[in-house]
Amino acid sequence: MRWWRPFCVTLAVATWVDGFWVALLIAIAVMTLISFAIVGVSPRTLGRQHSDAVALATAPVLVWFRRILGPVSRSLVAIANAVTPGRGYRDGPFQSGTPIEYPHPITVLTIKGR
Repeated sequence: MRWWRPFCVTLAVATWVDGFWVALLIAIAVMTLISFAIVGVSPRTLGRQHSDAVALATAPVLVWFRRILGPVSRSLVAIANAVTPGRGYRDGPFQSGTPIEYPHPITVLTIKGR
C-alpha cells in the first residue's frame, strides 16, 4: 500500500474529529476495512463467480511469470541439491503427482478413539 493513502485518510478524518489519537484510530479502522474488502474479499469473490473469465484473463500474465521465475526456481533447487547431502532431487523435493501423505480425517479420529 502506498504511504500517501493512509496519510490522506488520516488527514481527512482529522478534519472531522478532534484529537490526534481518535483520528488516528478511526483512520486505522477505515483503512483496515477498505484493505480487507479490496485485497481480501473482492478478488476471491470475483474468482469464484467468474472463474473461467478470471483464468483466461490471468493466464498470459502467469505464463510470463513462469518464464521469468522458472530459471530462478531451478537454480535455487540446484544450489540446494549441491549443499544438501545425498543424491538430491532433479525437480526439487516438492514434486507434483506424488500421493498425498496426510491421513484421512476419519482414519485419524478412528485411531484416536473418538
